[in-house]
Amino acid sequence: LAIRLIGEGFVTEKLSFPNKGPLLAIAFLAIPLFDTLRVFIVRIRKGKHPLYPGRGHIHHALLDLGIGHKKTAIFLYILSILIIAGSFFLIELNINLGITILAVVSYTILITPFYLLTKRKK
Repeated sequence: LAIRLIGEGFVTEKLSFPNKGPLLAIAFLAIPLFDTLRVFIVRIRKGKHPLYPGRGHIHHALLDLGIGHKKTAIFLYILSILIIAGSFFLIELNINLGITILAVVSYTILITPFYLLTKRKK
């Protein structure tokens, strides 16, 4: 779906954004995409291999904050829907600016639980 969206863009009977496919594809994949990027960066900075398993993903941070499995899944689903909905406000912008804003907002949201965990440990 993401590859098709990148190639064809967003085109319906009433709306036509043929060049905005990459923005929407990134919005649909924002949580796994930016969570994986964040984990890679953290592991490389610590001198570890980026593909080794660990508890550095967003769902582990939410679980460590005391949110259960079911609530964590629901939270991530709702967050994904909000990111996708928010991306439609960016669709009128220049594609590069829209993707940059989407990336910054998504990444900031995804690092928040880790920030809360470090504050809790102090």
